Amino acid sequence: MAINFKIDELRAFRLVVDNRAFGKAATQLNLSQSAVSQKISSLEERIGTLLLDRNSRCAPTEAGKIVYKYAVSIDASVQGAEAELAHALNEQKPWLKVAIASSSPKPMMLEPLYATLRQHPDLNVGIRTIPGREVIYAIIDESYDVGFGPFQKNMGRFLTVPMYRENRFLVASRGHPHLEALASGNVPILKQCSLVSTYLDKTEDRPYPEKIRFFFKNVWEVNDTDMRSQIMDQGLAVGYVSDEVLSGPVGEHFVRLERYDFYHLVREGGVFHLRDRLLPVVTQRLIERLTLSRREE
Repeated sequence: MAINFKIDELRAFRLVVDNRAFGKAATQLNLSQSAVSQKISSLEERIGTLLLDRNSRCAPTEAGKIVYKYAVSIDASVQGAEAELAHALNEQKPWLKVAIASSSPKPMMLEPLYATLRQHPDLNVGIRTIPGREVIYAIIDESYDVGFGPFQKNMGRFLTVPMYRENRFLVASRGHPHLEALASGNVPILKQCSLVSTYLDKTEDRPYPEKIRFFFKNVWEVNDTDMRSQIMDQGLAVGYVSDEVLSGPVGEHFVRLERYDFYHLVREGGVFHLRDRLLPVVTQRLIERLTLSRREE
């Protein structure tokens, strides 16, 4: 006996049995009670026997128990297929994957980012804030499509859109035990001092040979800006801070170490991505917005 089962009828039957009522099943299916009743009657007619004992709170008959068993299995398979298909279709939606340097002027990119998200509400979005040099590596290994933060010395692999310049100065707190020697530019004393930095990379991973660290006893990796400032304020280490920080209340706690050749660093930053990487259209639109916002300033 060949039976042409219909999935919607099997689902209606399962829900009637589960709820022992047509009304609750109709509510879950967003149908009228009569429509559910018609589906069950159609299924029974196709099979050629009653599947429900309507005089016993919709309990399944012996034939109904067999159909119910397979209705549960088929419904679960259909729902699983629907879920997998929805996931697959969602993965096909474009991604906006942005890595932002924690030390960058983030407000500069917020409005262009918000505008992009408003225009494309169905995007898959991945945004991460990490140390500046780590952003470089995230773009190189293609974990993210576009970065926003300070440029490194060797950016030959990247297309860059300059958006800001930042001055950073080597400082020590007024309570540093070697402040007098540091202020005089004593180079050997640096070998007794720790340098606190945002991110301590591996030598083999560096996009260019960093040499400043070699003047110090060691380098402490501290990603949190406030904690770095507090460590320096306690006289435990020296470090680089921006002119913006030095012009604020916190700047009064520090002394600029102007006698060292590497006292002043100028960092240019902005948007960058790999030259040979084909970017999603939505990512290109974000870069265009960022570039336009820079020109309008």
